[in-house]
Amino acid sequence: MRANKLAIDAQMRFSTGFSYGGAMSYSLACSRASMLRAVAVLSGAPLSGCAGGNDPVKLIIKKSI
Repeated sequence: MRANKLAIDAQMRFSTGFSYGGAMSYSLACSRASMLRAVAVLSGAPLSGCAGGNDPVKLIIKKSI
């Protein structure tokens, strides 16, 4: 498996983003929560729709810097 060759801990995946990157992180939290440990959204809004799973994920949202 490639993750083993790169010494990636699959239990420690995070996503963060600012503005549109924050919106993409929000989308990941919605659709791929089971793959992430936590998500941080900085000044981003949700993209239209939130299709995906119902898995819980730790999430922090900051609207102003």
